[in-house]
Amino acid sequence: MPENQKENPMSDELLREVDEEIKEENFKKSLKKYAPALVTAIVLALACAGFFEYVGYQKKQKAMADDAALTVALDMAQKGNVDESLAALQEMRQTASDGYAVLAALHQTALLLRQDDKPAALNVLDSLILDKKIPAPVKDLALFNKVSIAVDLPNADYAALENELAPLTVQGQAWEAQAYELKAVIALKQGDLNKAKDSLTSLLAISDLTEDLRMRAAENLALIEKEIEERGQTAPEKSAGQPTEAAK
Repeated sequence: MPENQKENPMSDELLREVDEEIKEENFKKSLKKYAPALVTAIVLALACAGFFEYVGYQKKQKAMADDAALTVALDMAQKGNVDESLAALQEMRQTASDGYAVLAALHQTALLLRQDDKPAALNVLDSLILDKKIPAPVKDLALFNKVSIAVDLPNADYAALENELAPLTVQGQAWEAQAYELKAVIALKQGDLNKAKDSLTSLLAISDLTEDLRMRAAENLALIEKEIEERGQTAPEKSAGQPTEAAK
């Protein structure tokens, strides 16, 4: 500022007031321009929040209803009303939410096995395996149980069951250890001691086995190796459908 120009406090104050008025006026114009969109956004946000809260409430109510229906169905079986229980579980498989539909199917399978109706139980498990909406871990559970049941049927196709079981023996699979043990059972059913030995050897190579499973596999492997040795180093394969004594 030049020396001959003196500061004027009133001028400075006036400039500040004008500047504030300009800012306020611009704000009002912006608010007038964007207010409808802003209000719409707020309304939409509140509507979405309300919708998701409603959906959550509906899901909770549905889950409570499904849980009650499952309890009633299982109570029927407990009281000896097996046919009514099976019918209720079948209906739940069609109408319940996904999680409870799966639970109904698994309970239905268990109840059918208690009735010694293995073909019907296998049909239920097959429906879970083929259902694209079912999560992979549930499919694997159903597959393992299917092979476990089918292997004891008089007309069991051991080669087909072994092929079905193969995906569960992949390294790191949740059912890897149990699948190898079941694979050994299938080999014994076929009379193939060497294949059973290989399966149990692969099983024992898994690092995170439970102690019970490791002990059982080691004991069975020792028995198989002893039988192979007694038969002359290598055991001749029997035709499918002729199990060894160990598999009976």
